[in-house]
Amino acid sequence: MAEVNDLISLPKYTAYTRLMIDGITSDPFSMKTLPPAKLEGSLEIIDKVRKQSRQRYAMSREQLEKLMAAWNNKTFSIQEKVAEKAKLEAL
Repeated sequence: MAEVNDLISLPKYTAYTRLMIDGITSDPFSMKTLPPAKLEGSLEIIDKVRKQSRQRYAMSREQLEKLMAAWNNKTFSIQEKVAEKAKLEAL
């Protein structure tokens, strides 16, 4: 079993994990991971990819705050809660 100090003092690119195979969870074991890939290519290409990604997937802070406020203020009737729970359990 991994102790707290084992987790705190892990070297770079090392982790502890458990696997689940056929519904049975393994004991924790340590593993090595790969370091992050180095960005290759010109800074111009990297900047272009970042900009395109932001255009496609990002939203303004104002839009996000409105969306979060709407989620926060949303209320559900008992029937909606039961239906939502049933959907989640079906997954």
